[in-house]
Amino acid sequence: MGCDSTSPEKSQNIQWLMACATNDKQYVKDHMDQFKRSRESRQYDLAQIDGRQILIVPNFTGIMYAIHQDNLEIVELIADAELDLALHTDTYLPARSRVPFDQTFVQDQRARRIFAQNAVTNSVCVAQDSNLLELSLLLGNVKAFQLLLDKLSKRDRDTQKLLLRHCNQSSQNALLMLTALNTPDSYETLLDFGKLLIQNQFSLTNVYGDNGISYAHRFGNYKFLDYFLGLAQDQKYRHQCDRYVQKLRQMKQQQKCDPKSATKCQLLIENYKNKIYPDAPDWLMKKDTKIDPKSNSGENFDQDGTNVTRVAGDVLTRVDQLLLEMDQNPILDQKDFGIASNFFEEPQSVVHKPEQQEQSVVSVIQYGQTRDFNQIADD
Repeated sequence: MGCDSTSPEKSQNIQWLMACATNDKQYVKDHMDQFKRSRESRQYDLAQIDGRQILIVPNFTGIMYAIHQDNLEIVELIADAELDLALHTDTYLPARSRVPFDQTFVQDQRARRIFAQNAVTNSVCVAQDSNLLELSLLLGNVKAFQLLLDKLSKRDRDTQKLLLRHCNQSSQNALLMLTALNTPDSYETLLDFGKLLIQNQFSLTNVYGDNGISYAHRFGNYKFLDYFLGLAQDQKYRHQCDRYVQKLRQMKQQQKCDPKSATKCQLLIENYKNKIYPDAPDWLMKKDTKIDPKSNSGENFDQDGTNVTRVAGDVLTRVDQLLLEMDQNPILDQKDFGIASNFFEEPQSVVHKPEQQEQSVVSVIQYGQTRDFNQIADD
């Protein structure tokens, strides 16, 4: 071994990382200033610590170990110091249960051998450039995701954009992952942090064209689908919802899911096509607009008396009409419409990070006579 492998500083660094993995709060707190943001220098291996087996993961940081081991107090302790970190390489990890993401073959020979020797049946490949939010969801650790999102909600707008207007190298983003998980705590997260997630990620799609609506439909996640389609109560989101619903036919079919959930999703889509929209999320109804007391039309007016609904509706109606014509006739040139070509862009087909950051490239967008959605009883 080289002398650096046994140096006191490296030994202490390893001890701090293992303290994060084993939930040794006092050691983590005492040495955080010295070793925060440091990374694991060892290769995949198993460490025996206090009778526990800990998987050593190359390039992991303290908070990544804590997320993987579900040590939420450690995550809370060092989140402020490591919130913006991401994985440098594709990383292979055992998962506590099957997660609804593509399970990539474990290409690292050392990791593959360790998983085989220890009968690991559920594993996940966490793609290069995945941030801590994405790591948490890929492992199915929604509690860690909630904790990190709460921290992020208190940060400045640029930091929020950096971590949320983002996809990893597999073109995965947090809203798609949360939708696919389809668990009670994932829906609770959407209710608590929906505004932050929708404003930053609803327009993002993966390389297969999936967005939140298609994922909710595919996985039978009718609560998320109801939430997403309710965004159409606002003109700002309605044209996006229209386009995503229209393209459902082109997407993958529904996964195997509970028949009642699948039927509820289909009814939501059918009702939407008949312009029967679910209620909007609470945060979307609290905008600074008001109802004209002299009008029964339900139109919104801003503080200057401008008819926001009518102005936005006229513009967006024309935009929707032109976008539909372009979808139906792909050889149409945007210049034929007499306006700038960059006015018509696929929703967030490229995610731009703040200055000095590399770009993460995503791509672009799945389907559904009207019956009462409530006719189908909840489980």
